[in-house]
Amino acid sequence: MPGMDGFETASLMRQRGRSQLTPFIFLTAFGKSEDQVFTGYSLGTVDYIFKPFVPEVLRAKVAAFVELFKTKETLSQQGAELAESNWKLEEKLREIERLNRELEAAYKELESSPYSVSHDLRSPLDAIFNFSQLLQEDCAALLDETGQDRLQRVMSAASRMEQLILDLLALSRVGRVPLSRSMV
Repeated sequence: MPGMDGFETASLMRQRGRSQLTPFIFLTAFGKSEDQVFTGYSLGTVDYIFKPFVPEVLRAKVAAFVELFKTKETLSQQGAELAESNWKLEEKLREIERLNRELEAAYKELESSPYSVSHDLRSPLDAIFNFSQLLQEDCAALLDETGQDRLQRVMSAASRMEQLILDLLALSRVGRVPLSRSMV
């Protein structure tokens, strides 16, 4: 090349953004010394071919570098796709973790619900039952048979309601106790 050698050409090409990663193959009749070969490699040369050369060897080397470039591009694209997939999976994982936290909070609230419901139901039920007992003890003689029957029905219904509340609490405890399997 008149006016500049291959080293200068390679150096100038490396300064351009578009050809920074372009692989160079030096084809030369000169520069068989180790210093010149090392200088070429330090500028990004990937191979040296000395004249006289076999054209098929040059074509094979260029084809190999083209194939390496294509493979690198494919891997780069697959890496970008994998990174995007990972990002999407991480987003889904964060969403699942958020939903799990919400589910745990709802479960804890549901778990405590039978206790609060039982307390809220027991207070008026106890009043109904206690006043019915007082009425029966103090006024049983004043009530006719129909009145005593109705009072007995109120007390019986209050007892059944008390048992339903106890059963609800027992059922809620069963949900928190690990099940154990055994042969029957």
